[in-house]
Amino acid sequence: GGGTLQARSRRGDDTNAWDAVVDLGVTAGVIEKSGAWYSYEGNRIGQGKDNVRNYLKENPELARTIETRIRDQLLPKPADGGPVAEAAGVQS
Repeated sequence: GGGTLQARSRRGDDTNAWDAVVDLGVTAGVIEKSGAWYSYEGNRIGQGKDNVRNYLKENPELARTIETRIRDQLLPKPADGGPVAEAAGVQS
């Protein structure tokens, strides 16, 4: 399913969703991992994934910020002079 983490947590299938946010956060460089510790912007947010998941559940504003930053990092953005420019007949 889709939707925000808050919507998923209301349905009760949040554990995998939060784990995915933690994993994707590390992949995107939004969350730093050092040993068992996870940090966000230099602040430790938990030791071990379970603690990070709980921290994010208790801090929904931060969780939304992290989710947004992950999307910005991982989702492709249209490049300058991309398909729109090509459709308009612009030569590169």
